[in-house]
Amino acid sequence: MQNLEKFIIRIDSREQIQNDIKNWFLYYKMNLKLNFNFIIKIEALDVGDIIVERENGEILVCIERKNVNSDLVSSIRSGRLYEQLEGMLAYKNRYLAMVGSPYKFNSKATTKSIGTVQVSIQERYFTKVVWVKDIEFYVYETIKIIEKILKVEKKIENGEITIPHIIRPISYSTKLNKDMDEETIKIIKMNDELVRVVMGLTNVNETRAKNLLSYFGSLENLFKADYDELIEVEQIGDVLAKKISETSYRFYNSKV
Repeated sequence: MQNLEKFIIRIDSREQIQNDIKNWFLYYKMNLKLNFNFIIKIEALDVGDIIVERENGEILVCIERKNVNSDLVSSIRSGRLYEQLEGMLAYKNRYLAMVGSPYKFNSKATTKSIGTVQVSIQERYFTKVVWVKDIEFYVYETIKIIEKILKVEKKIENGEITIPHIIRPISYSTKLNKDMDEETIKIIKMNDELVRVVMGLTNVNETRAKNLLSYFGSLENLFKADYDELIEVEQIGDVLAKKISETSYRFYNSKV
């Protein structure tokens, strides 16, 4: 019998559907031919909704789940999603699972805004986003993610592929200190320059500038955003959203 690597799949005890998630994992364990084995533990997690851990304590992947019909939009508006994504940066492999359809929001504006946020999450936090239609597929996708990571690790071990150098994403609120390495200092200084650029907009203070950059992920995304997207950002009200969109429109249309 093949000796399969064994993992601990930790499910956040605050998940209201924790037992459904557990049961689907057990169902797939019995009905799929997996290249790994696992046990399930339900406990309070500091970060993420699912953490997959090796027996030696190494974290293979951290997954955060957001439901399209309940907490996704509210967590974006409150900034909670970004706090959770920053907490996940401690882990090498990170995924955000969107449960539901990206086409079932209340308005086209919200759908477009979510698309912008998705790009920001992937570019700014180096966190992969997957869309799944329900909890069954959420668990199935988690299993496929584990298998994919194990396959990549095997290729790296065999020298078939190499890991590219990736600049670590760092919060716009992070302050410099003497113990930081050269790369971190460089990124923070670059972030500070971007914040100052955005603060050049009328009535945009430092906090609003950081909110805008965290939401859109880059200056390009910010200045291409329309009113309906801008109004979703925390502390950006109706008047300011109109002003920023008008300024951005003039900026892009004045270019030769």
